[in-house]
Amino acid sequence: MNAKLLWQKFENSQHISVAAFGIVSILVLMVPFMFWDGVPWPKASPPNEIKSPHVKRGTLEYHMTFLDSHNEERFEQAVYAARLDPEKALPQLSERLSASNLKEERLRSNILYIYGRIGEKAKKTMPEILPFLKNKNPDLRATAARALGRIGNNSAIGPLSALLRDKDTWVRENAIKALKDIDSPRARQALNRFVQN
Repeated sequence: MNAKLLWQKFENSQHISVAAFGIVSILVLMVPFMFWDGVPWPKASPPNEIKSPHVKRGTLEYHMTFLDSHNEERFEQAVYAARLDPEKALPQLSERLSASNLKEERLRSNILYIYGRIGEKAKKTMPEILPFLKNKNPDLRATAARALGRIGNNSAIGPLSALLRDKDTWVRENAIKALKDIDSPRARQALNRFVQN
C-alpha cells in the first residue's frame, strides 16, 4: 500500500511538472506578442540619415532634419524639440513648409501635425494652415483641421464649419474634433447647426 501511494504521488508530480513546463513555454512564446501593437518594429536609421553634415547632434536643427523621416521615434523627437522651443522651431517649420513641393505630402502633413502639437503658441501659423483645408488630399485637409483645433483660434471656426460638409468621413471627423477643441460658443453653434441638418 505504501509503495502504491508513493507511485501515485510520483505520477502526480510528473503531471504537475509537465503542465508547469507547458505553461512556461507558452508564456515565453507569447510575451513578445503581448506588447506588440501590430505596428512593424522600427528599423534602425542609417547613420547618414542627417541631410546636413554640419548640423550638431541634439540641437533643434538636428531634430528638424527628421521631419519627413519614416522612423516614428525620430519624428517624435522632432515634435518634442519643436514643442520645447516653439519660438525657434516655428520659423524653421514655416520655411520647410513653404519650400515643400506637392510630392512631399508626408513632410507637409508632419509639419501641420507639429503646428497642432505646439498648440496656442502656433497661432501665427494660421495663414499657412488655412490653404490646406482646400487641398485635394483628404489626409492633409484632416491634419490641417486638427491643427487648427489644437491651436484654438476662433477665426478658424468658419473654415472648419465648411469642412463639416466635406465628402470624406475622416475630414469631417477631424473638423468635428477641431471645433470641440476650440470649445467656444461660436464653435458649439456650428456643431449644433451641423447636427440639426
